[in-house]
Amino acid sequence: MAYAVVSVIGHDRPGFVRELSALALAQALNIEDTRATGLGNEFAVLMGVTGDDAAIDALDAALADRASATDMAYVMRRSQHNAERSRSRKVRASVLAMDHPGIVHSVSGFFADRNLNIEDMNTESRPAPHTGTPMFDLRMLVALGIDTDIEQLAKAFRTFCAEEDLDGSMEATP
Repeated sequence: MAYAVVSVIGHDRPGFVRELSALALAQALNIEDTRATGLGNEFAVLMGVTGDDAAIDALDAALADRASATDMAYVMRRSQHNAERSRSRKVRASVLAMDHPGIVHSVSGFFADRNLNIEDMNTESRPAPHTGTPMFDLRMLVALGIDTDIEQLAKAFRTFCAEEDLDGSMEATP
């Protein structure tokens, strides 16, 4: 089975995901993994599809046709399943702070400096209850190296967060 990752963005509207999934279904492709969210007035979808090579080529052509006829943009890249991802030990890291530029950069740098891979990340900026102060909420799933000491990593993360004036936590995943 061939595998491809597809990233699509278009104006947020009802039926957008259905249209994308119909393009994949028309080629008998299986959508295995999906992340989708609205950002501003746009809706972004990231999905992994499997099927035979010809079907993936046909999806690429169908997306190109749709993109030229609508406001949609897409990128498709052939890839492979990552077996290491499912076997690695992981931690969930969370940060909550008053919103300001550089939070994602500094927190991702903490993990990059330790050669640890961020496998999933979600952020949201929202007003705090009562005060309306802009707050930034970051959540990450981080793959650990085989020799990573979780307790030492969590201690270093707490120290880092204190130095950066971030309210952070980390916990091992089951």
